[in-house]
Amino acid sequence: MSDADPDAERPMPVPSIRISLLSLALLTAIILESTSVGAQPSEQARYRAAAEYSRRNRGDAVLVMRGDRIVFEDYQNGYDRAEPHLLASGTKSFSCALAAAAIEDGMIGGWDEPAARTLGEWSRDPRKGRITVRHLLDLSSGLDPSFRQLQGRRVRNKNLAALAVPMLGDPGERFRYGPAHYYAFGELLRRRLEPRRETVMRYLERRVLRPIGMTATIRADAAGNPNLPGGGFATAREWAKFGRLLRDGGRWNGRQLLRADLLRECIRPSAANPSYGLTLWLNPTRELSESLAADRPLRRREDAPSPWTRPAGPNPNQGIYMAAGAMHQRLYVIPRENLVVVRFGRGGQGWNDAEFLDLLLGRK
Repeated sequence: MSDADPDAERPMPVPSIRISLLSLALLTAIILESTSVGAQPSEQARYRAAAEYSRRNRGDAVLVMRGDRIVFEDYQNGYDRAEPHLLASGTKSFSCALAAAAIEDGMIGGWDEPAARTLGEWSRDPRKGRITVRHLLDLSSGLDPSFRQLQGRRVRNKNLAALAVPMLGDPGERFRYGPAHYYAFGELLRRRLEPRRETVMRYLERRVLRPIGMTATIRADAAGNPNLPGGGFATAREWAKFGRLLRDGGRWNGRQLLRADLLRECIRPSAANPSYGLTLWLNPTRELSESLAADRPLRRREDAPSPWTRPAGPNPNQGIYMAAGAMHQRLYVIPRENLVVVRFGRGGQGWNDAEFLDLLLGRK
């Protein structure tokens, strides 16, 4: 508009003012809607930096959920986001939810119930007779972890094979990472469910997966027992739903699906390993990540010093917990940020959880 414009000082007609105000209100609503659905630009930059770190380290996916909304997704190195991904040992986390449901439903008397009440074969063994449900889930049962004995297809019924493995120590004495503990728990739960004519997988679906709209599969052995130590498959979006259930204390869309006090036991540090609860890794440090990346919990000699060390100074990841699987499958739960983060990958020695979390949370 030029200085000579004769309409320059002419007041705007009232209808135009109303239309302009309406347009401004509509534009403001659109802006507010878009920012409430997605992460803020500064958050997006952090998530992109973390995703790029994942990509460089043979990553397949990074997904971030804030509250109940997915605010970031990145699928990498040719991975199809619709393809269910191996969770590996990330599958273990389902067992804590299963145990919590079984305690709530009265099938298990509590975390410290002796497993021999159900596993009669153990009642005559002075050490196996003292193994509790807690010992099985925090990997301190004393059972030989039995990687070699329980790998592959040569063992038809891995649950029963796990019951027969030797003891290497007293229950609660030492953290020993391996599948035998979880196969034994699977057999305990199978026997408790048998009178109800329900399988372990059907129970998981009915009590945990279906109520949150989650789709997942777990490979089974020749006898039909699900591979609870490491046979799970899910997409990033589906696994994030389970993380949300854990983060929100068993509550889902206003319904309490699992008791919050029972789920809190999943993230209580065990006596044998302060970095591990019941199926979940706690407060991840750089040293813990290096140990996991090097497979030290899998291949450590019995007489080697423990790799589980507390950080010398403050741990910025205190309060964060994760389900972790081989080749760096991760389900991070970050309660103080109201976040659930999924990371899928294909291995590689460059990965470190502390480095990833520093980028994700803007500490670098």
